Amino acid sequence: MGSAYRHSLIGYFKGESGHIHLHQEILEQQFQRTYLNEVDTLAHAVDDFCLYIEKAPEKQLNEQEWGPREVLAHLIYWHEQYVNQIEAIKAGKPAEASHSSVKERNARAASASRNKPISVLIKQFREIDLRLRHYITVLDPQMFILKGQTTPQTLDSILESKIRHIQGHLKWLKKQFPYRV
Repeated sequence: MGSAYRHSLIGYFKGESGHIHLHQEILEQQFQRTYLNEVDTLAHAVDDFCLYIEKAPEKQLNEQEWGPREVLAHLIYWHEQYVNQIEAIKAGKPAEASHSSVKERNARAASASRNKPISVLIKQFREIDLRLRHYITVLDPQMFILKGQTTPQTLDSILESKIRHIQGHLKWLKKQFPYRV
């Protein structure tokens, strides 16, 4: 055999059974639309994050190489990437994701945020988040495969990853820039 991995027939059956079961679970969640429960969680994560940024001392917003402003710009960038891909697919165009590295995209996002007031960035984040959440609630998640940071994702898996992403950044910010909200 030319295969790099050799499995017994029973091993193959067990593996395929698990693989099929995983896809069945994903389809059941999509048919039942249970992922929609997470839309409110995303809204709360965005609200908590924006409140923390709004209350940040001016010094911490502007004097850090990678601080609250840059993290906000990073999150705006990724929300915009997903919304742009959804809108391209809806228009019958190819969904394009950036081919640059995460470091390059973060640098561009941070640079673009430098001349904008924090209130404008927060407004931009809230608006793009509303658009993303709207699409998640009205579109079939299996019809929209988007290019994420690492791998293609469906809308429902993007919802879950966005929540973890925002909550992770907020946790990091609170640790790096402790102040009371």
